Amino acid sequence: MRILVLRDKKPGHYHQAEGIAAAAARIEPNAIERLDVRPRRLAHDMLRRRLLGWFLHRPELGLRLFYGIDARRIAPFDMIVGSGRPTIAAGVLLSRLLGVPFVYSGWPDGYDPDVFGLILVDSPRKAGAPNAAFVPVPSLIDPTALPKPKALKAPADLRGAELALMIGGEAHSHHYRPEDWAKLVTFIVRTSETLGIRWHVATSRRTPPEMRGRLEALLAEGRIVEFVDFERDGPGSADRLYGADAVVVTEDLISMLSEALTARRPAVALAPSQVKKTSDFEWVAVEAAAGHVAVMPIATATPERFADALVDLAPPEDDVRGRIASALRKVVPHVDGAPRVPPEDRDAAGRGSDRFAAE
Repeated sequence: MRILVLRDKKPGHYHQAEGIAAAAARIEPNAIERLDVRPRRLAHDMLRRRLLGWFLHRPELGLRLFYGIDARRIAPFDMIVGSGRPTIAAGVLLSRLLGVPFVYSGWPDGYDPDVFGLILVDSPRKAGAPNAAFVPVPSLIDPTALPKPKALKAPADLRGAELALMIGGEAHSHHYRPEDWAKLVTFIVRTSETLGIRWHVATSRRTPPEMRGRLEALLAEGRIVEFVDFERDGPGSADRLYGADAVVVTEDLISMLSEALTARRPAVALAPSQVKKTSDFEWVAVEAAAGHVAVMPIATATPERFADALVDLAPPEDDVRGRIASALRKVVPHVDGAPRVPPEDRDAAGRGSDRFAAE
């Protein structure tokens, strides 16, 4: 099976797209090619959204005008995958051009769900939409390749435990005040001193320089044992931290929270003082109800409260990649031995409308 992975500029997005391809490999071995998608300066999201319906009948023209992509250079593929709004129009137009499904991770707000082959959503409210499936956020984390974590059943078990802390920053849904960062530093210091936690800390592209400087100081003081700086070390440099005994993230890092659960680690999300609710909260609520995740405000995260919340968690036991692969089977039935359906016959075969048929 040949898969084309569409990549925008954000690591969190293209890691999800790569995660879809990795899940598809559980069905059938695949060959992956990647295409960096960069909309042209004037082809902003609203314009792409409004004109997409017209370009469904001229996908090669839409690809050229929106992205500068020469459709003549696109090889045949069995599936196209993407995540992030810049990839939406590209994926839909390529699926139309090639007559194959476009699998998108996330909710394509403002776009017609019928033009997608499959939409992987982390919100149970969205799961009833056309072509949608409720699954964990896809990632490249392989839980079988990670060391077995230390069991954390009581606060005393935290002494000497290796914990990962993933730190994000400003997002459309989360606003950090200076006091949030100050209290997060205090949290790191106090949990290290009181509970004996060995902290492995990583930043993201959104982490402010001031916080990175404070973490450098904590490393020099021996308050943390490792510091992975995104600005210095680059995307993917923190992946090894999922081998820790538990994972703590700032709540804006939804992808990393999902990756922690994919790694089968108990996870705690720390929330800043100003939070705007989004559909991501529904997924977090589902995982919290299952006992996999705890959420607490940074402002009130004392060592005692943190320890009590963490030891009550039970990490997921299943491999979430299998759940994603099961959803993918709906749009690529030929991987189970069924013949590939020509684009012109897809309506008769129940594969959807001619929105995916090449002209």
